[in-house]
Amino acid sequence: MKKILAFLTIGLLLGACSDKLTSSKAEKLIQESLGKEPIEDNVEIKIGEEVRFSYYDFIAEERPYNKLKEDGMIEMTFIREKPWDDDKYYSVQLTDKGKEYLTNLEVREDKYNNCKLYTMKSHSIRFNKVEEIHLIPERNIAYVKASFKIDTTPFFVLKGLNKGLTSEREHIENGLVYKYNIPFTKLEEKGWKVEPIHFYF
Repeated sequence: MKKILAFLTIGLLLGACSDKLTSSKAEKLIQESLGKEPIEDNVEIKIGEEVRFSYYDFIAEERPYNKLKEDGMIEMTFIREKPWDDDKYYSVQLTDKGKEYLTNLEVREDKYNNCKLYTMKSHSIRFNKVEEIHLIPERNIAYVKASFKIDTTPFFVLKGLNKGLTSEREHIENGLVYKYNIPFTKLEEKGWKVEPIHFYF
């Protein structure tokens, strides 16, 4: 009888230990959720002989496009301006150096802005490590703070222009370790499950 109780106790302890969310278990689940690494992301750039920049577009895009010009990624020349609506027209072309970041030879037509949209590699994300785990047992959830290494290309300056993320984009530097709280849920039969991971940049 004592042997049976001992085995039951050991079994319960092992079950409890195997159900515990450790750093190594969280790291494994995160890596499985992310799949193949690094995660590559892209951004579009306006290319053409007379690319239209509306007044509000130009306020947001002037600095990033000028930075790409300074870095030797594009050639950008002022063509003309419409005084009655403040539209500006520029010739924007990729340099040989800039073409190295092309990820897709297919281009999209943007008739409204009189240009073509080329897809450029903007950055890659690689999982670094689990920093800390915050368990909330009464709700069967946990928040895992994990860090990710971000490697950017010069075209990352264009990221987030259409989402109002300019300030966030400017604070991300090449090689930065970005920390992010990832929610986990504890399921009765399957144990811990990592929720979908979304990067907002």
